[in-house]
Amino acid sequence: MSQLHTDLQQVRKSRKMSIQDVYDKTRLSLENIEKIEDGSIYHSDRNITYVRSFIRTYGRGIGINDSDMIEALDKHEAGSYDGSIRTTYLGGSKEAPSDTSGAASPEKPKTEPPASTKPKSVPPSPGKESTPGPSKPEPSVEPAEKQKPRPKVLDGSSIGPGKTGPINVGGSHVSPPPKTGDVNWSDLGRRAAQKPTIPVVPIIAGVVILLLLGILLYWLISSSDEYEETGVVPDATETIQPDESRASSLLSDTLDAPVPPDPARAGQGSLPDTLHVVVYAARGNLEPFRVSSDTFDNRRPYWIEQGKGMRIAFVNEVRLSGSMNRMLVLYDDRVITEFDEINQQGERILRRSQFESDPSLESFTQSALPDDISEPGEIIDRPVIN
Repeated sequence: MSQLHTDLQQVRKSRKMSIQDVYDKTRLSLENIEKIEDGSIYHSDRNITYVRSFIRTYGRGIGINDSDMIEALDKHEAGSYDGSIRTTYLGGSKEAPSDTSGAASPEKPKTEPPASTKPKSVPPSPGKESTPGPSKPEPSVEPAEKQKPRPKVLDGSSIGPGKTGPINVGGSHVSPPPKTGDVNWSDLGRRAAQKPTIPVVPIIAGVVILLLLGILLYWLISSSDEYEETGVVPDATETIQPDESRASSLLSDTLDAPVPPDPARAGQGSLPDTLHVVVYAARGNLEPFRVSSDTFDNRRPYWIEQGKGMRIAFVNEVRLSGSMNRMLVLYDDRVITEFDEINQQGERILRRSQFESDPSLESFTQSALPDDISEPGEIIDRPVIN
């Protein structure tokens, strides 16, 4: 059975690529590339998510379609990998050739025809040459005990030509089939031509009832939405104040619910209530980087392909870590060069106070990307659900 890591190595060699070429293209470490090709990466203490990410990056580096790589990884983890990478990209067989040692299959025993059908040889007539030819088999005769008794009619006579009347078969009475002349063929044709009547009125009534129920349901939903948005009961003049505790519980039940901005900071300076920075994978894939912000609950990892960026929102503080040598952090198309703090865990921390103390941003940003870096090809918002 073909193994995934050996197939990946053969595809790389067929592309005339060295391990250094794969490193230059994917920025995976040489150690990880070697572990992928000898299969030891599956036995490391890394999380399976990281292992799959490394192997998919390796596959893209040697020209394997990402969907083919995902399918092969799923089969490998299920223990059913069938050499699909080798078949698709090398034109090889999924399995080793079967054994063709030429062992003869055992002969099937010859069976004699039953005695009832075995041809009977006829001795040649005297004075004539015997000529071979086909002989007729003797008809088989069933034993007397196997012959079924003929059914009897009620008056005790056997069934035969011209006999009519009910038949007693196995203790039940069966009527004989009607004669051809007794069948009313015109009546049969008329019945076959008749089409079943469709109950039109009940169908129309059911459709009308369904429409009325749909209109009533829509009206109820619309009235409920209007009440929740405005706090006013439909067709009433009294205003109902929304319950602040209820609104807070709804926010807390929502995954990654945004934290409302501090009212004390609203309108302070020219900064908006919510700030946005872009994490840009400028010098390689970010596999992964981690971010935490005061606009969502906890610290989470994200993966970004080279040349793409992810927009992160924060109110007062955002923390970034991982792959900082491949990452650029942008604010309004300016590159942030200095952070408010770098803690012992290596997290780069940006705070609102850094922007408020220097509205021109000159002290901690530069206005242009480095000469060897182009602008992001795509910028997406941070996914709310991973």
